[in-house]
Amino acid sequence: MTTAFSQGIPIPDSNLTWQLSGIPWNYTLTISGNDTMPDYSLQNYPPWYDYRKQIKTLVIEDGVTKIGDLAFNDHNISGILTIPTSVISIGFGSFQGCNLRGTLTIPASITSIGISAFRNCGQIDTLFFNAKCSDYHGFLWFSQNKSLSTLIIGDNVERIPKNAFYNCEQLKGSLIIPNSVTSIGNGAFSDCSSFDGSLTIGNSVTSIGDFAFSHCSKLKTLNFNATNCSDVSSSTWLRDTPLLTSLIIGSNVQRIPAYAFSGCSSIKSISALPTTPPLIENNTFYGILTSIPVFVPCASLEDYQTASYWNDFTNYQTPSIPVKKIINVPTNATINVPLKLTGTVFPENATNKTIEWSLVYAGATNAKVISGVLYTSAEGVAVVRATVKKGSCDDIDYTQDSDIKVGTVGIDDNLPSYISLHPNPTTGELRMENEEWRITNVEILDIFGRKVLEPSLSILQSYDLTVLHPGVYFVKITTEAGEVVKKILKE
Repeated sequence: MTTAFSQGIPIPDSNLTWQLSGIPWNYTLTISGNDTMPDYSLQNYPPWYDYRKQIKTLVIEDGVTKIGDLAFNDHNISGILTIPTSVISIGFGSFQGCNLRGTLTIPASITSIGISAFRNCGQIDTLFFNAKCSDYHGFLWFSQNKSLSTLIIGDNVERIPKNAFYNCEQLKGSLIIPNSVTSIGNGAFSDCSSFDGSLTIGNSVTSIGDFAFSHCSKLKTLNFNATNCSDVSSSTWLRDTPLLTSLIIGSNVQRIPAYAFSGCSSIKSISALPTTPPLIENNTFYGILTSIPVFVPCASLEDYQTASYWNDFTNYQTPSIPVKKIINVPTNATINVPLKLTGTVFPENATNKTIEWSLVYAGATNAKVISGVLYTSAEGVAVVRATVKKGSCDDIDYTQDSDIKVGTVGIDDNLPSYISLHPNPTTGELRMENEEWRITNVEILDIFGRKVLEPSLSILQSYDLTVLHPGVYFVKITTEAGEVVKKILKE
C-alpha cells in the first residue's frame, strides 16, 4: 500500500512543500522548494508530525535555506542525513532524538545552529563539522550522542562556541583544531572523556575559554601551536586531564599567556621547538615540576637556559648529541699507496657518527678520494674533509678539514730502504731480504688499503701468498725503525 500524498503539500507560512512516499512505517519525507522552513514548538507541530514514527528517511532538497526549530524533533528518521549547501540555519532541537546514522556533514554554508540541534542522535558515528557560523547557540549541540566516535573539524571553521561538543563522551582518538580557528569557547569540549590520543591547537587560536577541555581524562599529548595566544582561562581549560604527560610547543609559537598550562602537574616532558624561546609569564607553567626534561633545539639551548622564566627549568636536553671533533685522522701517506681514511667521532655518544670523506685540496700530490680511500702520485700536502651528516645542531652537517703529508716512505723518514722483496711479480712465495732491522709485523693490503692477509712471521723471511687472487697488493712491513710499504704483483 502506498501513501496518498502523491504530490507535495504546501507548508504553511512558507513556499516549501512536504511529501510522503513509500509505504506506512517506511516513509520517505521530502522537503522541497526555495524558502525558509517555519519554526515549530510543543504547541505548534509541523504538518507531518502525526507520521513522525513512520518516517525512516528524510530528504531535504537544495533550495531550503532554513531548518526550523523542532522540525524533526523525536522523529524515527534512521538513515543518513544530507544537509544541502543552500541551508544557512538549523533551528534549536531540529533533529533532537532522531536515530540518524553514519556520517553527518555540517556544510560551510551554515551560519547559525540552535541549542540541542542534534542532541541524542544516537547512531551518528562520524561528524564532519565545517560550518562558518556567525550566530552560535551551541549549548548541547551534539551531547548524548553515544555512537559519535570521530570528529573532524574543517578548515572553514573560525570559532568554536561554548559547549559546542560538551559531553560527547564517546569521541575517541585525536582531535585537531585547524589553523582557521581563532577562538574556543567555554566548555567547548568539556567531558569528552574518551579522547585518548593527542590534542592539537592550531596556530591562529588567540583565546581559549574556561573548562574548554576539562575532564578530557584520557588525553595524552598536547600539541600547542597557537602563535600569539593572548587569553587563556586561568588554570581551568585543561582541568582534570590526568593522563596528559607530553607537551609539544610548535616551532611558530611566539608567546604563551599566563596560566596557559598552570595546574597540568601530570606533564612529564616538554618539547619546545621554536628557535627563539617564546615569551612566557612566571605562572605559565605553574605546578609543573621544573626538573622534568625540556627538549629544545640544539643551537638554542643557551637561549632557553637564560630566558626569563624558562630558566626555572633545570633539565634541558637536545634532541641529538652533536659531534664536537673527529680525532685519529691520518696525518701521513705514502706516494702510490692507497690510504684508507679513518677517524674517531668525539664524543662517543654523538647521535650521528658515520664519516664521509672528500678532497678539499690536492696541491702537487695529484690526490683524489674514492670511496673513502686517498690516492696520491707525488709528494706534497693534501687536504681532506670529514663530513658527518646532521652531525651538528639542528640537522646541520659537521665538517672538519685535515692536512695529510704525502711522502716517498710511510710515517718515518728513516725507514729501512734496503728491505727488498722477491720474486716480484710472484706466483705465491714471497721472500724478504733484511740485513739489519728486526721485523715485528707484516701485513698484506689491497689497493683500497684494506688488510687482506697477516702472515705469521717467518725466521726464514719467506711468506706464502697463494691464497691471494691475482692483482696489485702492498706489503706493509713494521720494524724497530718504523714502517715501510712495498708494492707487489700477484700473478
